Amino acid sequence: MRKILLILISVCTVLSLSACAKKRTPYIGENGNWWIGKKDLGVCASGIEGSAGVAGEKGDVGPQGEKGDTGTTGPRGPEGAKGEPGEKGEKGDSGETGAPGIAPHIGANGNWWIGEVDTGVFVGAYAEECSDGLVFEFQTLKGRAGAVVIDYRGSDKAVVIPSVFSSVPVIGIEASAFSGNTEITSVRLSANTVYLAEGVFSGCEALSKIDFNGAPIEVIPKSAFANTALREILLPNGVKSVESLAFSSVMNTVVCIPSSVTSVSDSFSDSTYLIFESDFLPQGLENIANGARDVRYTLGVEVSDVVYDESINAYFAMEGEGYSLLSCKADSEGVFVLPDFYERIPILRIREGALVCAPSVTDVVIGECVTRLDPAAVTAEGGLKTVYLPKALADFSASSLCAEVEFYLFGGDRVPIGFSAEKSFVNMEAGVVRSFADDGSEYLYARHASAVSLLRFFGNESELEIPSVIDEKPVTTIKSGFFEGYYTSVIRIPETVHTVESHSFKFVSYNDTYYPCQIYFAVKDPMTASYARDFLLINPNDRTEKAVFFGGKPASEFGW
Repeated sequence: MRKILLILISVCTVLSLSACAKKRTPYIGENGNWWIGKKDLGVCASGIEGSAGVAGEKGDVGPQGEKGDTGTTGPRGPEGAKGEPGEKGEKGDSGETGAPGIAPHIGANGNWWIGEVDTGVFVGAYAEECSDGLVFEFQTLKGRAGAVVIDYRGSDKAVVIPSVFSSVPVIGIEASAFSGNTEITSVRLSANTVYLAEGVFSGCEALSKIDFNGAPIEVIPKSAFANTALREILLPNGVKSVESLAFSSVMNTVVCIPSSVTSVSDSFSDSTYLIFESDFLPQGLENIANGARDVRYTLGVEVSDVVYDESINAYFAMEGEGYSLLSCKADSEGVFVLPDFYERIPILRIREGALVCAPSVTDVVIGECVTRLDPAAVTAEGGLKTVYLPKALADFSASSLCAEVEFYLFGGDRVPIGFSAEKSFVNMEAGVVRSFADDGSEYLYARHASAVSLLRFFGNESELEIPSVIDEKPVTTIKSGFFEGYYTSVIRIPETVHTVESHSFKFVSYNDTYYPCQIYFAVKDPMTASYARDFLLINPNDRTEKAVFFGGKPASEFGW
């Protein structure tokens, strides 16, 4: 009981002291001074900072508290590395085809054009020399994309189409480019050409040469070269078909047809000469073989062996040890001479229908190396004065010459069977040649071993001085038919001439007018030479005087 009472007294004392302490314990006021009760002691509560005590040992980590609320999002950090691509999804459905746009084309100024609008953007230059004024557009033909010629606005008559334009192959030509152009004379195609439009060069009346340039063309289309003036056509190897009327109304031309051609419609004019590389006629021309058409042709000739002699407009093909003449359109004035050689290789044969003489040709000289004339080898649209046939010629007959001929000149020593002896001369020996005098006159003559015989004179000089020497040989003979003229008023004949044949001189009228002429022979006595009394062929209507003098004396003094 006493112990309990002591404990209660102690507790009451402590509680009493605590209550008093609360009233008297200093505290820091709002002004930072120490206060006791309501009294400001005036002493600042902030003392001098003491030095830090020694850190105690780190205590054990307490248990983790509960997760606090998520704070606001901070700024975005740098982008991480790109991950691997995912698998490709399936292709979606195609959209509807849009309306076709206007294809751009290259204008004549070299710029890109869209329709009629010049973009002002220059495309570039041709990859090779070509003609100006070509207009292109881009197309896809036969699986190839490239430039196609659609117009020509240039002035070049010899047109060259480039193989490449601004790195783009030139693959075709539309008919709008050249059809009906009457100015162009030749065309060289692009080596990349795969397409020619129908009628592409139709009506190009002056076009005389086409160079396919090895282009990979498979079809020569309908009317492609109709009504042109082509003289030579070398189709490129690879052509398979020549369509109808492709060369319609192309006259007196040669067409070389490679073995790749298997189909030919009614494509050529009757005057065309066809050279087939194949041994068989292609489909569409079988009727030529039985004579249904007047088209001349040769089979089994390598097109690569065919050569062209521009000087005489002739085509030859290698055959054996020499050339055979395939086709020649002789249109020279006066004498046409077939040479002995072409590029040092002898010309040995003239094939059927090969040599065609225009009306302007009056005389024909066959080369000395020719050994064979096929039937109808020589034809003439007009008559011929003379035809010379060489000594080497062994295989021929009168049917080889389909023309009216006044006189035949043979290099051999006899007149062949089938020829008229009265119209023939033999022993021409070294052959017939021609010569030009200082005044421009031309002579056709036979050159013998030691002398020269005059065969024909071409000209109409006011005064004719016949030469005494040609090829360092004396002129000794004047053959029948030597002279024909109207304007010549004086003819002088040298003393070397000892033979003048019948009808050597013929005078004709000009506008129904005959001119007088005086003929002077240097020989003094015609009786000592072989002068035919009828060497003058006088037209019954010719009433003008033809005075003849021998050595200065008129013919009448010699009883003529």
